[in-house]
Amino acid sequence: MRKFYLAILTLTLILALPVASMAEEVDETTTTEETTETTVTPVKERNRMEVMEKAKELKEEAIQQRKEAQEEIMKKREEAKEEFAKQREEFQMKLQEITDEKKQQIVERVDTHISEMNEKITEKLAEHLDKISEIIDRIEEKAADIENDTNAVDDAVTVARAAVETAQTAVSDQAGKEYIIEITDEGNLRDDVKVVATQFRADIKATVESVKEARKKTIDAARALAQAHGPVMQQEREATKSGMTDELGG
Repeated sequence: MRKFYLAILTLTLILALPVASMAEEVDETTTTEETTETTVTPVKERNRMEVMEKAKELKEEAIQQRKEAQEEIMKKREEAKEEFAKQREEFQMKLQEITDEKKQQIVERVDTHISEMNEKITEKLAEHLDKISEIIDRIEEKAADIENDTNAVDDAVTVARAAVETAQTAVSDQAGKEYIIEITDEGNLRDDVKVVATQFRADIKATVESVKEARKKTIDAARALAQAHGPVMQQEREATKSGMTDELGG
């Protein structure tokens, strides 16, 4: 059982690792452009300013959404405690009825672990989504400086933000779940614990998948940004690095 919890936490920590690499990749897509002086016409400059202003608005909206997502997680946790307060009291009563003290301690420890792990994992996933959102912000900012057609980047960013929003809802919902072991009989304690642990594992897996999907869509947006810079920069980057796809395993 302990290995199971450690495996889930390890999976979550690994999931957060590629974010730094993704951010570096986004920065590198515009290194050459930032060091090259470009002359633009007044019309292009106005268009660029409009795009940058729109990107700024979207960034501010994204920041507000992240703040609201964090508040929603806290709200869901408090609501869950209130909603399941009676069931938890019943659990504590049945727990005290277990005559085998060792079994009683194990069941109580598992119950505590599941609650703690759900809180830790959802917090970690929420942090991961914040970092992904920040990367999307940076992609939008850099896209605003590109003279080439950025429709593909804009579309990819829209898809990525939608995926992040979906993942934020999934994380918030998961944070509001309570896993209370329903003790049926002292002789069935193993099965009673297994039912809750299995459900917890399935729920966490689904939530992690939603966050991975948001990361995938953000990678797509980063690729679109690189392509928008043109084939020359694309070749330069491919000559020095294997690319984000290989680094992230997909």
